Amino acid sequence: MTSLRDKLAERTRSYLEPGEEIQHVFLAQSGPNPNVAALSAFVYLFSKYRIVAVTDQEIVVLAAKGFFKQSVPGQLLERLPRQTVLGPPSGALWSRINVPGERPSWVHHRFYRDLQAADAYLTAP
Repeated sequence: MTSLRDKLAERTRSYLEPGEEIQHVFLAQSGPNPNVAALSAFVYLFSKYRIVAVTDQEIVVLAAKGFFKQSVPGQLLERLPRQTVLGPPSGALWSRINVPGERPSWVHHRFYRDLQAADAYLTAP
């Protein structure tokens, strides 16, 4: 059985430069705070779904095809320098992350370790 991370990595390869290797990949969403989603359905209406691929050279931010296809990339939005710090994650369920050029962006706790590992790479000797 293929994991979600493996599927995301495979689906994002065509957006990478030749020789670029994926180190971490995870889903995110921009827009209203998803921690309040239980209080209002408008959070889902105004959210934009993202796939963030952290490579050995850059951070690639892709728009997902939509709510029902959150793990399928639709278009390249931005390439950020690999030195961009995305975290640290905080919060029990969703954490706000730093994606320059985006509205507030959020990552679910299931991807916290990917986010931490991507940032840890920047401080490793």
